[in-house]
Amino acid sequence: MIENFNVWLPFLILIGVWIFFISRIRSQGRASAKMLEHMVAQTEMMVAQTESLAAIAKSLDRIAAALEAKAE
Repeated sequence: MIENFNVWLPFLILIGVWIFFISRIRSQGRASAKMLEHMVAQTEMMVAQTESLAAIAKSLDRIAAALEAKAE
């Protein structure tokens, strides 16, 4: 009985190590997906802010043009 255990012990250890690493890889995959979602959300927010700043710059250009026309 113990002889059979000694034969199977390395295989059982190998299977346990394999399961450990597979679970770690899966958990890292989930973390990567969350990070990707966060990066996409930040990019969308930056695009919205850029569009807002462009609208403000356009308004300031119109105000400056109106002030220059009034000054003449």
